[in-house]
Amino acid sequence: MKSILVIPGHNVGRTVGELVTLARKYVSEVLVVDDNSVDKTDEISSACGALTIKLQGPGGEGRGKGLALRTGFTLALRRRAELVITIDGDGENDPTDIPVLLRSLVGESVDAVLGARVETHSSLILGFKPTKIFLKEHFGILVDDPMSGIRAYRSSVIETILPKLRSAGFGIDLEILLQMLLHGFSFTEVSVSARDLVPRDGFKVQQLEASCENLSTYRGSFQQARLDVFDPQAFMKAVSCREPIRITLNNKPMALHFNPNSQLYEP
Repeated sequence: MKSILVIPGHNVGRTVGELVTLARKYVSEVLVVDDNSVDKTDEISSACGALTIKLQGPGGEGRGKGLALRTGFTLALRRRAELVITIDGDGENDPTDIPVLLRSLVGESVDAVLGARVETHSSLILGFKPTKIFLKEHFGILVDDPMSGIRAYRSSVIETILPKLRSAGFGIDLEILLQMLLHGFSFTEVSVSARDLVPRDGFKVQQLEASCENLSTYRGSFQQARLDVFDPQAFMKAVSCREPIRITLNNKPMALHFNPNSQLYEP
């Protein structure tokens, strides 16, 4: 079966070469979507054997993981992929986990496989536990890692949900999961490793913005969900002062507090 790996990334030149080199052992093709990087992400990806497409935009700002991933999905389908795999370009996901996902996808006859990182890893920040609570209350399922970027899908899943996807940024992973649930696709989770990330300027801010977008995705996708969060400006102001962030989930108040040990907001 033809398998295509999609790697979205913005300024990931320090990590993407190793990802592409390792991943090519396990998939038919590697597709890197360079999100308007100002480093040599596209050149390194191409040199390592990936098919590379670069999204253009003003200045050095990325256009968003969601747009990059949706672009990659479109091209993967055009190249007649039967299985579509995703990993993040920042180096957190280990390409050696790809065979585990593919074996589970084919062997268990499910529509998708999600890689589940350990909950204590530093990448699992604000939004992780509220996301799990939301999915449990509305769908009666427990998803260990609803925001993981390492996944494998049958092409039928991507063909069905791609026209429905709207997220331009980091909320795309949650939106994909929500759309799979709405369309009745089956999935399972497998344990995967999570590597320490290469430090980048603004990484913590990106994490917080991703969390805010994930929480906002609930409200946009489900009218029956009573979830309210601060608007992004108020959210970031609260974060800068390390003040508690208060949300309401299904009419139940919930406070997210800053943990000085982990440097993260947690329920």
